[in-house]
Amino acid sequence: MKIAPLKVSDPWFGRMMTNRQVQAETLRDVPIESTVEMELVELLHGGPEDNYRPYLHLRGELTSAKPIVELPYGIDELVLRRGSGLNVDAFYDFNPRQLNDLVVKGYFTEAFQVPDEMSGIPWALPGKADFLVVAPEFADQPPVVFMNVQDQSELGLDEANSGYDLSAYFPDYVAQVQAQADTATAVDAPEHSGAGLDVFADEAFDNNHSPERVAPRRGVDELDQRADVPMGVFSRLVSEIEAQRVVEPEIIDEPEPAETLAGSPEDVYRTLVSPGVERVLSGAQAVLEAQQALTAALAAEAAEAAEAADAARAAEVEAEREAAVAVHAPALAEAQAPAHTAHAPEGFLDLTEPEPETDAELAPRPVETGESVSDSWRIAAERRTARIRSELSSDDDAASPFDDEAGPDL
Repeated sequence: MKIAPLKVSDPWFGRMMTNRQVQAETLRDVPIESTVEMELVELLHGGPEDNYRPYLHLRGELTSAKPIVELPYGIDELVLRRGSGLNVDAFYDFNPRQLNDLVVKGYFTEAFQVPDEMSGIPWALPGKADFLVVAPEFADQPPVVFMNVQDQSELGLDEANSGYDLSAYFPDYVAQVQAQADTATAVDAPEHSGAGLDVFADEAFDNNHSPERVAPRRGVDELDQRADVPMGVFSRLVSEIEAQRVVEPEIIDEPEPAETLAGSPEDVYRTLVSPGVERVLSGAQAVLEAQQALTAALAAEAAEAAEAADAARAAEVEAEREAAVAVHAPALAEAQAPAHTAHAPEGFLDLTEPEPETDAELAPRPVETGESVSDSWRIAAERRTARIRSELSSDDDAASPFDDEAGPDL
């Protein structure tokens, strides 16, 4: 019986597996012979771990499967419609004999490729499948079959399990390339009406210049017949030759300038362009020297002006100092004069003398230097002391209401 199976991805497959009231039978690892419509056959190579071993990749659509064993209800073939079948990817490995056959047929030539005749045809491939067979409700009805093909995306093939010697499908590319080369180099020989005339028949050639002659090689016996040289002679000769060698400086002959023709580019440059260039270069040098001289003169003038300005400033400061001394000269002379003691006994100050209307301390002080400064400070201190004593003596003369009380000892 031929029947169209359902895929295990169908929603009814899960329902049948969970429904305990349905009578079903499960079969696993059933060997089958599948028919695959081959769409692609390509030559690939493994990785470094496989030493880049070549293999074939086959891709196609599974259209039918024939179980090797008998299935329930007399099922002997399961057929799938084109376009709704199962996609199968298989990988075919060559054995050493097949690899040798590929090498002999030109595996390492540029023309080697997979023949187009290997794709677009049905292939019978071995495999295994799992089945779920659901019993029909009535005897005249067909059963329901769910099919799952094992290793659908990585089916491993070789000559032993597939029965195909795929190396035999490759043509002999070496013979084809050789035949094409012979056809391309073949030239029709010219036809002569009679025997050719040898124009060099009377010439005698020396056979020593024949290309077939090869220079004879010296054998071991000839090498042994050479005279023995005493030890040290060769090294001594080499040292003497090196000592006599004189290293002469290498003299490079400069080419003589060729005579320039009148009107040539060299003559025009030498007569017209070169003098102008030299004048421009000399003028630029003169301008540069003038600029440097002017810069040096300006720098010297600036230095002289700075020195003159410093001298004028010093003279101005000295004039201001002399003017200040002249203005304060009377006050300085008065400060340096001795104190008045005409009406006082010798060794005592005259405290009854009235104080001058203008205090010498309030007068503007001249600019003093040296010992005059210490004298003016001494005179001012003596005057302040005299004034304090005069005030104390006047207080003692007046009657105090606190005479009976103890007070500070002044």
